[in-house]
Amino acid sequence: MLNNLSIKARLIGSSVLAAGVIALLIAACIFILKDASRDMESIYQERMVPSAALQSIDSTLKDVRFRMSAYILDQMSPLGAKNHLTEARKQIPESWQVFRAGTQRNQLSSEEKEWISLVETQINNLPALFDSIDQAYTKEDKETLTRIFAEDWLPVQKNITKPMEKLLPKQQDAVKTAYEENVAHGKKL
Repeated sequence: MLNNLSIKARLIGSSVLAAGVIALLIAACIFILKDASRDMESIYQERMVPSAALQSIDSTLKDVRFRMSAYILDQMSPLGAKNHLTEARKQIPESWQVFRAGTQRNQLSSEEKEWISLVETQINNLPALFDSIDQAYTKEDKETLTRIFAEDWLPVQKNITKPMEKLLPKQQDAVKTAYEENVAHGKKL
């Protein structure tokens, strides 16, 4: 039957068949790209963003502590330390909300949930501590600030900094694992 077709008809048929195959390949590529893009977006939103938020909180708290000690040792003015404290008051709760929102769908171990609970409780207590620090800066009261640094900062160290030091590697491992799974899934396709 194909032998009865003219050369022109055969060329048109071959072209239509080739166009159909190309269209199927394009559709498959678009599907694969959308799937990969969705996976990478998930890795970014659910793993990388929360990890960056934790790192931001950690560095901000360390900076608040450093600025307290620098002021106590006459290495920094109270105004600069107070301005940073004002920024920290905003940044820490915002970063914590970013972390919590980003990890809502993540599978977390019971240990990680416990660390998160500890951090969340202490973060909710930070405004009162920051008020005390702010008042000490305003009054230029190094004695009170020294007591806050030596005594009142301990719960921050114990219930925020230490659990976050444990959470950060877990978050970074989760980023790596999710990325490797995505790469392995891509190789299968």
